[in-house]
Amino acid sequence: MAQLVDSSCFHHGVHEVLRGARPRNPAALREADRIAECTVDNLKTLMGADDADEAVLRDPAAGDESSHEAPGTWGNSPAPDDVRKAFKGLKPLVVANRGFPENRKWNERGMYGCMQALFLFVAHHVKRGLAGSDLRRQARLILPYAEVDANPWHADDERQPDLGLTIRWLGDDVSCVPDKADYADAFAILEAKGERESSARGRDSTLGPATKDAFVQLLDYTRHLYSNQVDRRYAWGLTQCRAEARACFMLHDCVLATHAMDLRSEDGRREFVRLIVDWSTCEYHQLGLDPTIQWLEELGCWEIGVPDERNARSDTGNGDTGGRDAGGDMAPYYFAKSFARGNSLLGSHTRYFMATQVRPARNVKDDPTFNPQMLIKDSWSLMQ
Repeated sequence: MAQLVDSSCFHHGVHEVLRGARPRNPAALREADRIAECTVDNLKTLMGADDADEAVLRDPAAGDESSHEAPGTWGNSPAPDDVRKAFKGLKPLVVANRGFPENRKWNERGMYGCMQALFLFVAHHVKRGLAGSDLRRQARLILPYAEVDANPWHADDERQPDLGLTIRWLGDDVSCVPDKADYADAFAILEAKGERESSARGRDSTLGPATKDAFVQLLDYTRHLYSNQVDRRYAWGLTQCRAEARACFMLHDCVLATHAMDLRSEDGRREFVRLIVDWSTCEYHQLGLDPTIQWLEELGCWEIGVPDERNARSDTGNGDTGGRDAGGDMAPYYFAKSFARGNSLLGSHTRYFMATQVRPARNVKDDPTFNPQMLIKDSWSLMQ
């Protein structure tokens, strides 16, 4: 990984990475744990069933954890049919000798379809589990793009990430987003390899060559997220080598990767499912997005909160604000374009915006009075 990050900045086998996605709100944490356990339990039930269509599943929305629905029903929702369909798509990945050979390279395109199905399987449980919750307005779905191994929109090269993930709100349909990945909209990239890793079987052992290649590509692709998303503060990503998945947490001064989560073991599936549910229920900034920058759809521009000079305090460089003084008064500014992009994996990701304090009266495309004349420099300090 020398061409992307210094080896001293890359650390793998870091279990604490998964804690970064754990919801901070106690109520959200309880809901995440409940939904994740229900999802894992239903996956186990389907894996052990002679006929998945007849398996009795737990309802993630049920208050009584032990309650079950009759076969083919899930309250008044058709979700079970979709859940079973998703399970049939992911089954070759989680059950040995059901589609992928143990002694030959796995078909990577087949792996993409399995992972898409796994994300949909979890999303169905999240959507159902939070339907009546107070968290439903702030929760989200983590969904895969439909097109795989395709050059994303807003790319500056011709390379093709294996699978893109994006964020949709709880009220949206649970299905693959019908397009190829878009670096301006993507939440994370997943890079998969089908080679067998004889030297990377341990949770914290030396990475094998295929896993290293997956990380190199993932880090390179993630640069595009910083380049195209003005509110991108840090980034998540995933690698998959056969049935072993790893989460990657990309900060400004280092890259941290988890141990291998073996999707063919119950513990590995539980960790991976819980990560997806955590991403669905955690606070917005834990996704790597800056909460002081918001897109205003009706105005066609961005709003950024800038510390008021009259009340500005020194940069503390700690806490969830990443060095910003979010505790002081924030003045709103409005911009439509950035003139420098955070086009790198590590560093302060400095961006420049031409902005104004005058809130547009209508969409900036149709507002001749929108006249940004102030230059805002936006950057993040390194982690302390």
